Amino acid sequence: IKGDTMHFEYICDAVSKGLMNVGIQTNLPVVFGVLTCLDEEQVKKRSSGDNNHGYDWGKTAVEMALLRSEAVGGMGKPTGM
Repeated sequence: IKGDTMHFEYICDAVSKGLMNVGIQTNLPVVFGVLTCLDEEQVKKRSSGDNNHGYDWGKTAVEMALLRSEAVGGMGKPTGM
């Protein structure tokens, strides 16, 4: 949740770059499953009920893993390591 300092921006930037680097280094898709919210109301709206982003991100990750497995004939070794 964003506060009065730049900490929010620094953390969001570092997490985004870190996840991007993981995807580049492993040659695997990475889901950006991090809520970047301005207040607690946004957190609640994005993490509960029919609008639960965590559930959607988890589902996306599983679907991507299954598609990759199908495409390469099994999970295999990731490239780029």
